[in-house]
Amino acid sequence: MKIKGIITVFFIVLTAESYSQSSYQFGFKGGLNISTLGEQGAGFASKLGYNLGFYSEKRFYQELGVQTELLLSLQGARVENISDLKLNYTYLTAPIIAKIYFIKSTSIEAGLQPGYLLRAVQVDDGDRFSVRDDVYSFDFSGIIGINYSKPYGSIGFRYVLGINNTTNASSSSEVKYKNKVLHLYISKTLIDSE
Repeated sequence: MKIKGIITVFFIVLTAESYSQSSYQFGFKGGLNISTLGEQGAGFASKLGYNLGFYSEKRFYQELGVQTELLLSLQGARVENISDLKLNYTYLTAPIIAKIYFIKSTSIEAGLQPGYLLRAVQVDDGDRFSVRDDVYSFDFSGIIGINYSKPYGSIGFRYVLGINNTTNASSSSEVKYKNKVLHLYISKTLIDSE
């Protein structure tokens, strides 16, 4: 049900953006995720994943825009000092981002990212175990980043920091396992109303 809600919000915003008088872009994007869980000292190291999906941007003024996205994001962590033990999380995310253009083609991005967990797997020496019941279905993160855009596409990076604890462990636990992701991406514009 939450997946339908995320997708519905994305398409409502997309439709509203397309009927406005401002400039509008739609396209696809993808890139690399470097992710981990928790705070330093929590026993996790970074692992590689990817992100892939669609974006829609509406520019209200030359200096201000809003971008919505619908992405498949592979995240998780590797257990420190044990290269064979990994947590692989697959999320459907729907970032909502404010973009402030301080130079014509360069913007600072800040926003929020709701996400829904599609799959959670522990990989231990080649064996795979579902840990879906041990991970919260809903993730909520803050975003900050920078983007360089041209009419045909863009390149950028973001830091995504989880706000909520991802594990169903006791709330009295001192260690909070929050998603932490460095998100590098390129995008290709398919529709540009400028």
